[in-house]
Amino acid sequence: MHIMKSQRAGCIVAIGSTAGLFGYGQRTPYAVTKWGLIGLIESLAIEGGSWGVRAKVVCPGTVAGPRI
Repeated sequence: MHIMKSQRAGCIVAIGSTAGLFGYGQRTPYAVTKWGLIGLIESLAIEGGSWGVRAKVVCPGTVAGPRI
């Protein structure tokens, strides 16, 4: 983020999950990392906002698969 702050511009994009927005039974380790990622990116958005650095998390919906 240091380079982006010195440029007074930048964008950080992370891929999250709906597991970071709602509880997710039987997948606790996965859910906790996604909750943490959302918190990290929101914090970076607050820290970098006054420097012109934006940060967002994209949380795609559930995808059908063998574990769902």
